[in-house]
Amino acid sequence: GSYRVWFNDPSGTYPSGYYSETSPGNFTTLWSSATPVSVTDADVALETVNLPTGYHISGQVTGPGGVGLTVDISVCAWGETGGDCTEARTATDGTYSLTVVPGSYRVNFNDWSGTYPDGFYAAGSPGNFTVVASSATEVTVTSADVALLAVNLPTGYHISGQVTGPDGTTPAANISVSACTDVGGCAGTWTGSDGTYRLVVVPGSYRVSFNDWETGTYPSGYYAETS
Repeated sequence: GSYRVWFNDPSGTYPSGYYSETSPGNFTTLWSSATPVSVTDADVALETVNLPTGYHISGQVTGPGGVGLTVDISVCAWGETGGDCTEARTATDGTYSLTVVPGSYRVNFNDWSGTYPDGFYAAGSPGNFTVVASSATEVTVTSADVALLAVNLPTGYHISGQVTGPDGTTPAANISVSACTDVGGCAGTWTGSDGTYRLVVVPGSYRVSFNDWETGTYPSGYYAETS
């Protein structure tokens, strides 16, 4: 078979990444740059991997008004050159630490429970938070750790409903549902087996779209009360 070899340090000292024969230290943080390792009918010995120095992006996340979180939050640092995000979960006090290599990052917050809206670190915005990716602050890491301002997640409100097939009764499962504003902020989810969905948003005006990416059975479109 053909494999990509991944290295992960649960202690957070070294950055996570992949085996790459063409990269310094035979290591890369980019999936697309990882070397496919082919195994046929013999053992394979790889070149030594030198893990680079890890630097840390750290901070704290709270709920509305600075109160403690009721759930843990997934925090991801997305590099400008693509690849996997560097991910961590908030501790019980809302703190987090991400181990990265030098570069420029957008820090993303996701609440898989659906209590708080998803969004990005944006220094100077209310609560240092925005739901618009283009408004996210680029966090530059060079040769030192970076401590971010505290992020106050806003109250999440919900747009919910159900999607069915043409007969109006058969649930349409696994439909992608997105609620987007005119300025680019989007919330997304998938319908369940019963066709229901629930999107977490901040106050604003949204267009809700439906896409059947999985099967292509149904056409894509938008919510329209007058249609």
